[in-house]
Amino acid sequence: MAFEKRCVLLSVVMLTAAAAMTASSVAVAATGCSTSTKKCSVEVLVAGTAVTFDPDVTHIKQSELGTKYKIFFNLPKTGYKFQKGDGVFFKDPVNGEFVSCGVLTGKKKWRCTDNNTVLGKYRYKVTFHDTAGSPLMGDPVITNIDTH
Repeated sequence: MAFEKRCVLLSVVMLTAAAAMTASSVAVAATGCSTSTKKCSVEVLVAGTAVTFDPDVTHIKQSELGTKYKIFFNLPKTGYKFQKGDGVFFKDPVNGEFVSCGVLTGKKKWRCTDNNTVLGKYRYKVTFHDTAGSPLMGDPVITNIDTH
């Protein structure tokens, strides 16, 4: 019986450690940006007509002020594409903060360069179509110079 209790205890400890490692990995990945590559990646997720983003809010660190980042918006691998008139559209004036925006080869990725010089949260919308021609839209946030 003592052996079984030790096995159960060891299993609980291993599961707890795995959960802690997963939680810390998610916290790091939640910003969507890499300081080493100067790139941010936002996955566009679609369930029926509901559009969500992972991460929903993209943060660029305060210590990176003035460092340009490329932000990639990635559509699901099948069933969706950016068509003429689609893309990433900022809701408020961005005063040159986001430049060189456009669709990349294959119409599955949209890229913008974030000059990362102005403190602020930038609301935007992403529009695209499914292969049947139906339009879809979502609106996440980019935060420049976050203090995390």
